[in-house]
Amino acid sequence: MQRLLAFRDRLPVQLILSFVGLALLINVSVGLPALWLIRGQLERQAWTQVTQGRQATQALYAARQAETHNLALLTAQRPTLRSLLASTNRGALTDYLRILQTGADLDALLVCNADGRLLTQVGDPLPPEVCQAPSAGWLALPLAGEQTLWLLDAQPVEGLNVTPPPQVVVGLRLSTNFVAQLRDQTGLQHTLLALDQPLVSTLPGDAAAWAAIIRRGAPNTAAAPRLTFDWANRHFYAERLPLLTSASSGLTAEVALDVTEMVTTQARLARTLIGGLLAVALIGSLLGAIVAQRISRPLVRLADAAAALSQGTLDQSLAAAVRVREVAQVAQALEMSGRELQRTLTDLRQEKAWRDNLLEALVEGIVTLDARGRIIFFSPGAERISGWSRVDVEGQACDDIFRLAESSTPFTRAIPAPGQRVKLNVHLAQDRLATLSVTGARLAPPQSGVARVALVFRDISDEEAMHRLLGHFLANIAHEFRTPLAALTASIELLREQAPDLSATELQELLNSLHLGSLALQALVDNLLEGA
Repeated sequence: MQRLLAFRDRLPVQLILSFVGLALLINVSVGLPALWLIRGQLERQAWTQVTQGRQATQALYAARQAETHNLALLTAQRPTLRSLLASTNRGALTDYLRILQTGADLDALLVCNADGRLLTQVGDPLPPEVCQAPSAGWLALPLAGEQTLWLLDAQPVEGLNVTPPPQVVVGLRLSTNFVAQLRDQTGLQHTLLALDQPLVSTLPGDAAAWAAIIRRGAPNTAAAPRLTFDWANRHFYAERLPLLTSASSGLTAEVALDVTEMVTTQARLARTLIGGLLAVALIGSLLGAIVAQRISRPLVRLADAAAALSQGTLDQSLAAAVRVREVAQVAQALEMSGRELQRTLTDLRQEKAWRDNLLEALVEGIVTLDARGRIIFFSPGAERISGWSRVDVEGQACDDIFRLAESSTPFTRAIPAPGQRVKLNVHLAQDRLATLSVTGARLAPPQSGVARVALVFRDISDEEAMHRLLGHFLANIAHEFRTPLAALTASIELLREQAPDLSATELQELLNSLHLGSLALQALVDNLLEGA
């Protein structure tokens, strides 16, 4: 895998791939839109032809229905039929109906009496239920053990003084010949379906084979349902139109256009485009190889010279190693960069030594945290203050190293905002308790995604202890001064307010009290001075 990646990263390979990619991009950008436009135009023309065929078929069905209606109306209005119905000669009525059926080219002709029972019929037999509820339209009726499709029309025979009057029912069977005539007139294949089950079709095969066809919905479906299907190694586009019938029968007509030649043409265009892409890729590879050889050879020499730079030879001459002018300019720039790099490295070494000395001399500790709160830098001052070595704490979570005393709050939650300072009681190495003065700073803005937090802390445990000791001392001194001062203040207020009324003995006691109080204060002051 590594060898493959190294081979891919070579300049000749990249140049060849670039030429091939550019050639393919140009060819694809021109060929694919053209292929797409041609395919779209062919499909639009095919669907337009299917739609026109559906509309023509719909008109033919409407014309055939109107013709059947007119035949039923003319038959019901014949005087001979009325006279035969008025007589009881059933044989003559049957013969007359057979003549009418033959003359009108009907598949079935029957007469139903006033109470809805079949009186007589000629042609293909129809079930008696037709008389019980005679109706006009497209129907699916059982005939000879299988379901057949019929176009029926029923008309009353008027003038017999019978209510309701008898009915004349004419029928046209929708057979294979019927759909074959529609195919010849429209140029499309026709199929009649009942509840999505094909019954009659111009496609070769039987009903079971037709029912096995998998029909798929086509994109951009219009008002009429569009379908596509494959049959006998042929591809078809189809549309359906519902016939005027009851919802229970679900009669539907389907017209289909054979688009195999169109699909073959599209496949041929696709193969031509792929062949063109391969030819362009081959030509691009040859051109890329030639250009890559002319460019990569001096670059290889320059790479060898640059490898010497990586070994530390920063002051060598590189321009003489190549003869191509542009590459020579690159070599000269690389040579100058090497010299600048040498000077920069010298300055960086000096700055690093100065920084290390500065960090070593700082009393404060400096800790740097990454975005996840892990320690990534631990200064020598931090080592001295905390008692941990840098090797032990780097990469560790700050909350695991620094633990707040008498609090379960993580240390990172107590870090002050940038520029502010806070005093924290922290457990350090060997569970030593210390008071740290911590100042926080942010090394990068949060929007950069690489924000780091820098902490500068100083051990102020001794200072805090001194402050606490000084506070206790001042509190004790204040207490020691407050007691004799209170006695002196009370004696002085008594002298000011009641001196004229006091006896000599009482005055002497008050003066003695004042004298003893002043002596106690003088002794306290002497003790403080001596202690200081």
